[in-house]
Amino acid sequence: MNFSIRAIAVAAILAASVAFEPSAWAQTQSTWNTLYMAQSQTVARRLEATLKAQGIPCKLRLIGKSADGRDNVYEVLVASQDFNNASAVLVENGF
Repeated sequence: MNFSIRAIAVAAILAASVAFEPSAWAQTQSTWNTLYMAQSQTVARRLEATLKAQGIPCKLRLIGKSADGRDNVYEVLVASQDFNNASAVLVENGF
């Protein structure tokens, strides 16, 4: 009888894993790509405002900071589906 319970449990786990389609789930998730490396928070915020004004969502990520708090380096990230449009906005606005 104990073997039957294990077999049922294994069958349930396998059925659940087959029902879950990772590829379908992955297609609903956005991948964020680095669009620009800004050498200051001011430049990063200016680019963020420009992108958002064009309806392009973006994220800023601090990736480097000097000991005195200056010379911050920010990564400007955009969703993969917006990357081409964001690149055009970048060029059009002289970044």
